Amino acid sequence: MAKKIDDKATGRKPHARRRAGRGVRVTDSEKAADSIEQFYEVGRQSLEDHPGRFHSGEAAKAAKKTGLTATMLGRARKFADPDRGYTPEQLEHLVKTCRKGPHPVTREHVVRLLSLSKGDRRRIAKRIADEGWTTIRLNEEIKRLPRKDGAPRRGGRTPKPLRDRGELLVQLRLRLEKWQAWHAWVKSPPAEEEQVTIAALPKPLRDQLEVVDKATTKALKIVEKEVKRL
Repeated sequence: MAKKIDDKATGRKPHARRRAGRGVRVTDSEKAADSIEQFYEVGRQSLEDHPGRFHSGEAAKAAKKTGLTATMLGRARKFADPDRGYTPEQLEHLVKTCRKGPHPVTREHVVRLLSLSKGDRRRIAKRIADEGWTTIRLNEEIKRLPRKDGAPRRGGRTPKPLRDRGELLVQLRLRLEKWQAWHAWVKSPPAEEEQVTIAALPKPLRDQLEVVDKATTKALKIVEKEVKRL
């Protein structure tokens, strides 16, 4: 059974007690490295308990036992998969890089590194630790790199031509709803996601986002009325 993410997951004592001497300050980089090791261990244990794909409903039940969301458990499993993620040796190198750097490499960074080739992962992880990249900065860098199969990354699918007014309204409704969902999520994300929120932005920008959200709500009501007339 996969265990919840805490020091029990690795069978080790809390990191603060593992450091030699009392009063020794545990750096953010060391805390992040511990968290990465624990995340990997939860994924490894889950793969051991459930080697194949989860059947319907199994992922949510397994995730609940670990204290992660089903999505994050899936990412932990990928992280601990030697083929798709990291081997124990590669994990060891990653953790050493994390501990040595002046800036923390977090679980959120690692999840994004999984989309890169193993060679790029090592190089980019070092830059995160040395330069203090945010996940946004990392995402921008990932967009510039080729995919693991060597093909260039594309900026997204080209929208299909809209044939009539009805299709235009339906597409518009979809995009307005996506904006509202995104804004609500980044404003108040689930506690377990551990991500930055809109509160981190400057107040003038937050205020403008509220204006956009209100305008989106008004526009969506109008679109809904027009769709009903089709």
